[in-house]
Amino acid sequence: MAKTKVKNQTVKTAAPKITDWYALSGKEYHQTRSRFIDYYYQEKKKSDLLPDVWVWCKNNDYSKDDIAILKSQVSYISGFHTALCKCLNLGLPDYNKDHADYWESLPGTSGVMRPISDFLHKSFRELIDKGHSGEQEEEESVKAPVKTIQQRMYEAACFMAKEIDEEETRLLENPENYDFKKFDPARILREEQAKAAHVKIINGFYKRDLDEMREVLNNDDEQLREAYSNTSKKAVRNIIKFYEEIDSACRMISEQQKSQRKPRQKRPPARDKIVSKLKYMKSFDQLKLVSIDPTKILDSKELWIYNTKTRKLGRYIVEDEFNTGLTLGVKGTSITGFKPDASIQKTLRKPEDKLKEFKEAGKVKLRKFMDEIKAVDTKMNGRLNENTILLKVL
Repeated sequence: MAKTKVKNQTVKTAAPKITDWYALSGKEYHQTRSRFIDYYYQEKKKSDLLPDVWVWCKNNDYSKDDIAILKSQVSYISGFHTALCKCLNLGLPDYNKDHADYWESLPGTSGVMRPISDFLHKSFRELIDKGHSGEQEEEESVKAPVKTIQQRMYEAACFMAKEIDEEETRLLENPENYDFKKFDPARILREEQAKAAHVKIINGFYKRDLDEMREVLNNDDEQLREAYSNTSKKAVRNIIKFYEEIDSACRMISEQQKSQRKPRQKRPPARDKIVSKLKYMKSFDQLKLVSIDPTKILDSKELWIYNTKTRKLGRYIVEDEFNTGLTLGVKGTSITGFKPDASIQKTLRKPEDKLKEFKEAGKVKLRKFMDEIKAVDTKMNGRLNENTILLKVL
C-alpha cells in the first residue's frame, strides 16, 4: 500500500481494484484506466515494477536474449513503461473498443486509440535492435555519460541470472510437476563467479514475486486471489519453494564471502607522527649537547637521556628477556616498552666531564658506565619533558 504526503501528514492510498473492466462505460473506463495507470506510475518506484516488464515480455514471446539485452539497458526503460506492464499483467485490457470510441469523440483529440502493447513493443524493439547492432554503444560514447559502477554491477547481475531465468520459465510452464532436483541456484551463481554485491541484486529480481506468492497462499489480497484463481495451491507452493531456493542460495553465498573476507590490514602510523607529541630539548649550548632524531627510539633497545635541569643521566632498557626483537616505543609524551627495574637515572656531580666521557665510550664501556657513577639511582617513569636531551640509542 503506497503513501501520499498531504499537509505534513502521511495518508495511505489504496491500490485501485477493478473486478470487470468491460462492465464499465467508455467514459468510466477512461477515468478508471487513468487512475489505475497513474497509481502505479506515481506511487511505485521504477525498480519495484521492473520485474513486471520481464514478465510482460515473456508473456509476449520475447526471447531470452532479447530480455537479457533489455535488462542490460534498464536505464532507458522509464517508470511509465514499468507502470503499463504492471497494469497489463494485472488484467488491464490492451485495447477497449468502447473506450476508443469515447476518447475519439472528445473535442481536441486526433488520431485513433491504439493498443498499449503497440507503444511497448515499439519502445522495447528499438532498444533491442540497437543492442544487437551495437548502435547503443556508439551513441553512449557520444551522448550518454559513462556508466556508473552500480549500473555495470546491475548489468552483470542480469547476465549471471540468465540460467535461473530459464529455470523460472520451465517452472511457470508446469509448476505442479516441476523437478526441483535439477535446480541448484547456488551452483549456478558460483559458476558465474557472483560476488556478494551481485547476489544481492539477483535476489531482488525474485523477492517481489516471492512476497506476492506468499500473499496468494495466505489469501491476503482479494485482487491477487482473483488473478490466481486458476492456480492450484500445490502450484503456488512450488513457485514459493522455487523463489525461496533462490533467496537461500543468495544469502548463503553472501554470508560465505563475508566470512572468508580477509580483515583489512591497518596501515601502521607514520614514524614521525608517532613521536610528534614527544617533549624533548633539541640542543643545550652550555654543554654542547644535541638531541638525536626521536624516530630512532622506535628501533632501539636502549635510550640514554640527560635532564639539563636536574643533571640526571638516565638509561631506558627494553623489556625483552627472551630476545624476541622487541624495541622501545613512544606513546604521546612517554617512552614505552622499557624494563622498570633496569631503567634508572643518576645525578652527575660534574656533568661536563662525565658527558664528555660518555660521548667517547663505546658499547662495551657503556654496559658498566652507569654502575661507575657514584650516586643514588632512581627508577624512571617513562615521561620526558622539554629539559630532556636525547643522547644516544643502541
